[in-house]
Amino acid sequence: MLTYTRDRGKKQTIWDIIDIPQRGRQLQEAIARGLPYSIFLRIAHYAEMTNAELVGLLGISVSTLRRRANAGKLSVGESEKIIRLIQMMNAGLTLFDGSKEKALSWLKSPSRGLNGIQPITMISTFAGTNEVLALTGRIEHGVYC
Repeated sequence: MLTYTRDRGKKQTIWDIIDIPQRGRQLQEAIARGLPYSIFLRIAHYAEMTNAELVGLLGISVSTLRRRANAGKLSVGESEKIIRLIQMMNAGLTLFDGSKEKALSWLKSPSRGLNGIQPITMISTFAGTNEVLALTGRIEHGVYC
């Protein structure tokens, strides 16, 4: 798994920063319970997005976000989308050798391999996320689209 160095030489993965398990039963249970609202805030900060931008990707309204903040957790569907976004960001970090700036720029820019669609906008579906992850794999292996 790719790591990057943040401050004082400590290596961390994006999963460490977000503080949720990367896979397995613990991740499934965390999604089923609804991820803590604090993860929404951490992801927005990490991805250098405003709350409004991330709300748009999740497909919810600002008033719904306010209710999630009050409740302290996201819905199952919103949690799923957050996990998809984290998976895409991790793939971008791998693709760009740990460069957060390059990974975020790529995710937010139209991609020829996705018919001009911004990869980050494809978190709304499992199929879209898989397409982005497959594209990063093809690019890593030199199969250009």
